[in-house]
Formats: sequence, structure tokens, C-alpha cells
Amino acid sequence: MFAESTQYSTAHYYAAAGALLVAYYLVPYLRDPHEYRRRFSGPWLASFSGSWLSRSASSGHHYQNILKAHEKYGKFVRIAPNHISIADPDALEEVYGHSNGLLKSEFYDAFITVDGNRNTFSIRDKAIHTAKRKRIANIFSPQNIVAFEPRVRIHIQRFCEQLDMRCEQAAMGASGFNWTAKNGRAVLNSCPQFAYLTFDLISDLALGVPFGLVEAQKDSTPTFLSLTSEKNVQGISPIRLVAASGQAGLVLGSYSSWVQKILLRAPWQIPRFFIFRDFASYTHAAVDASISKKEKEKEQEANERGTGNRR
Repeated sequence: MFAESTQYSTAHYYAAAGALLVAYYLVPYLRDPHEYRRRFSGPWLASFSGSWLSRSASSGHHYQNILKAHEKYGKFVRIAPNHISIADPDALEEVYGHSNGLLKSEFYDAFITVDGNRNTFSIRDKAIHTAKRKRIANIFSPQNIVAFEPRVRIHIQRFCEQLDMRCEQAAMGASGFNWTAKNGRAVLNSCPQFAYLTFDLISDLALGVPFGLVEAQKDSTPTFLSLTSEKNVQGISPIRLVAASGQAGLVLGSYSSWVQKILLRAPWQIPRFFIFRDFASYTHAAVDASISKKEKEKEQEANERGTGNRR
């Protein structure tokens, strides 16, 4: 008798949980006062849940899936209940203009660092975002951008020298560890090469400490990053880490904030938690390296001035 009652109660609990789950997704769809969920076309699942967007991000072919959706549904495509993808250059200023009044959605909560900090990308409060933008606005002034050019040219020159070296050796029939000679020409995967160049440029311009990936020809952490920081980042591949953290943020950002917090603690999400942790550690290590370099430069200048005064 007791066993039958327990089974009966359990069945009711499951039925109630199922009904609540259906209501959670269906009621907002039916009670949408502006018909946003029905007005914009897209994958049918995207009208009810962020599952379609999350699966697309996990697939590794997200941009291709979005492109196919636009080809099928047009310029405006619903890819989540509260997420519409727009493929119209005329809408660029309307959407991204700082004074347009639009607020960032819960999607950006997925990009908060593991220690709870927000940057200019993930901050949702307009007042705080404005304050943060003012701090870095001078960096992007025309005068500073022009001043960056000599340093950018140095990295591009090194990049071209690497390509020229491969072409010269391929002309002699020689192949290397990441390229092959074919009919006197060098054949190589250019995607990693441009990724190396990008990271060297950004690390130099933002931190003053280029990672040297173009010369190393591999996605690896520079030794000085581990030597100048308490963070253990040796063995981390920076390019792979940035790509993985962006993908992890997109997967979690497909859901509301409270669901993001639950998913981040789910057993199957543990690898993504470690990705966010490693990304934070790597960022700290990069900043530590930048500070250490500036301190050494100041110390060297002070020593040189002292030597000059003694003379």
C-alpha cells in the first residue's frame, strides 16, 4: 500500500515538473505583448528556448549556422527567445550606437570573469560603461593610432619574412614542420599564421610585451609570462584558450542569468569552468608581465641617469 502510494506521488511530482517546464517555455511565447517571439522568423526551437543557439555555438560552426539561417529567413532572424540576429549594415548605428538607449541583455553575464569583474564588453550598466570607455578613449585617438603604425609594421615585416623564408626553401624543394613544398611553392595553413600575427600585435599594443608567436611558429605561452607572474600559465595555448573561452561564453550566454549560474556548476560544464579560470589566470599573468617590464625600464632609466650624473 505504501509502495503504491509512493509510486503514485512520484508520478505526480514528475507530471507537475513536466507541466511547469512546458509552462516556463510556452507561457512567455503566448503572452508576448509585442509578439517579438512570433513576429521574427527563425528556427522554431529558438522561439521557446536558447537551446538552438547553445547547440549552434557548441558545434564549432556557429557563424555558418547563422549565415544559413539568414539565407533562409532574411535579414532579421530569431536565434533565441530574446536574441535576434540582424544582417543589415543600415542597422549598425541603431544597434551599436552608444546613445541609442538600448541595453545589453543577460547574454553578456556569461562573460563576467570568475572573480566577478566586468569589462567594457560585459558591463551592462550604461553609466559604468561610459566611465570605463572614457578611461580608454584616448588610446583610440587618431594621434595614438598613427603612433602605433611603426610597431605594427615591425610585426608585419617579421610575418612576411617567415613567409618569404618558406617560399625560398620551397623553391629549392625543401619542406618544413608546418609547410610542404609543391611544384616549387610553399603550401601551408594560413589561418594559424594570421592568428600568430594577431596575437603578437595585440600583446604588443595592449601590453607592450609581444608574445613572439610568429617567430616561435606555435601556439604556446612565452616563457617570460610564467617567470614574471605567480600564475601558472605554462603549457596553456593562448590562441586555443581565447577561442575556447569565447565559445564557452556563447554557449552559456544563450540562457538567462540564473540558468547560466546553474549550468556553470553542472558536472558536464566543468571543462568550461576551467576554461574561464585559465583565461582569468592568463590575463593576470599578461598584465603582471607588462607591469614588470615597465618597472625594469624605469629602473634602467634611473641607473642610466645616475651613471650620467657621476660622469
